[in-house]
Amino acid sequence: MTRVLSLLKRVDHAYPYHQCIGYYAEKAGFPADEVERLRSIGLDIDFYLVHGIEKPRYVSRWRLYVPQNLEGR
Repeated sequence: MTRVLSLLKRVDHAYPYHQCIGYYAEKAGFPADEVERLRSIGLDIDFYLVHGIEKPRYVSRWRLYVPQNLEGR
């Protein structure tokens, strides 16, 4: 995760990609302390995981809209 955080800092992109990465890392079972390092960057923006989601589901923990099939029903 240290390398991912380093890359995110270096790229310094306007989009909150760390929210997407954190969401996926959590779903993949990464250790909570590593996932929290991504959350600590900040969660200031609601963001869509992918473009053109129909009937998205909101994941408040990451402030993300995700396809329903990723979250279950």
